[in-house]
Amino acid sequence: MSPSVVKGSFDRTARRLRSLLAVSALALLAACGVGDDDDDDTLADDLEQVGVDEAALTPLPAEKNDAVTRNAWATLGLGVSHKSFSSGKNVLIVYGGYTAQDVYVQRWANELYRKRGTALDIGELYAVRGPNQSGYANREIQNSRIAAHLGANGAAGRAARASSIIVVAHSSGTYVADELFAMMRAGSGGVPAKTIEKVSLFNLDGGGVANPTTLRMMAGAWFVYACDATIGRCSHNASSMKARGAQYASLGGALLVNANGSGCSKTLNGGLWCLHDTLIINRPHNPAMYDLRNDYTNFTGSREVVTSYLDVLSN
Repeated sequence: MSPSVVKGSFDRTARRLRSLLAVSALALLAACGVGDDDDDDTLADDLEQVGVDEAALTPLPAEKNDAVTRNAWATLGLGVSHKSFSSGKNVLIVYGGYTAQDVYVQRWANELYRKRGTALDIGELYAVRGPNQSGYANREIQNSRIAAHLGANGAAGRAARASSIIVVAHSSGTYVADELFAMMRAGSGGVPAKTIEKVSLFNLDGGGVANPTTLRMMAGAWFVYACDATIGRCSHNASSMKARGAQYASLGGALLVNANGSGCSKTLNGGLWCLHDTLIINRPHNPAMYDLRNDYTNFTGSREVVTSYLDVLSN
């Protein structure tokens, strides 16, 4: 059998399986009454009910061959990767959502760096996989390795050199990021005492705040959601982001990303999950569901990484 026949057969089978999984997921969403008025306390439960990332059935696209890609990732610990750039001194830490694999978050982080790394003076880039349980109950990711890496060499270390530590956390990744914030505040790993005061947090349609006192010590915190006015829909956790934004307005507050033209579904409850990914990519790959494998990795054609929320750092 020729390779083209095998590929065609695989593609047809994958499409059938994706359709079945999407239908099952939408049935669960409908049964649960998922909507954009959910608060962050239900985010973890909703993600568990949606379940499998069906796009894992498709091959991972090739990443562009450039200096960013050729600068290889180093593994610091379970779920934690790092790379350095000689031209900057600031820090960008990127946390993926529930079940996002290392390579997914690495590619998203690479694309964020391509678009904003130079302007933000990023010299240290970290990618952190998504938790294997939507509320991060298992605490399996080694955030302690990030703390130790930032704190190494004390006053001459990465945290001390940085004037800004930017944390971008999507969905359930916010629960994982909270763990690092507690470590920073406690000075774990030799992190200088005032490191937490350099942090600017971008909570992308994610969970709640574990420790309000720690949050109020940060340089800034923005609770980011997306709306597509052409379909009259907003991202899954929009209401929670607005509420948290009002609560912490003095730190930055709620921040709206214009997702007009997203291509997300207007009539299906799953469209809320599609809009959940418009904080990552301007046109998600599945109009009725999140698609971590593609939305974190496949920035080609008219599909571009979303970075507009970072504009507030230069205002």
